[in-house]
Amino acid sequence: MCICVRCDCCKAKCNCKAGDANCTDLILAIVMPPIGVLRKRGPKRQFWLSVCLTMALFLPGSIYAVTVVISKENNGTK
Repeated sequence: MCICVRCDCCKAKCNCKAGDANCTDLILAIVMPPIGVLRKRGPKRQFWLSVCLTMALFLPGSIYAVTVVISKENNGTK
């Protein structure tokens, strides 16, 4: 898992791959779980499951979104 912002302000070499999660993805998954999943996977079944879990209780939705965002499987738009 890569946690870099890729802002080019520190000129550090980032060895992140295209599908790796960054800080923005993780923050969105915690604060707004469906948006984090939508950004990572697109409008698929996982997005709607995240919406249902978040509407039921916020914590299960956040946990599910974080697991989707940090998973290695990349079927989405990134």
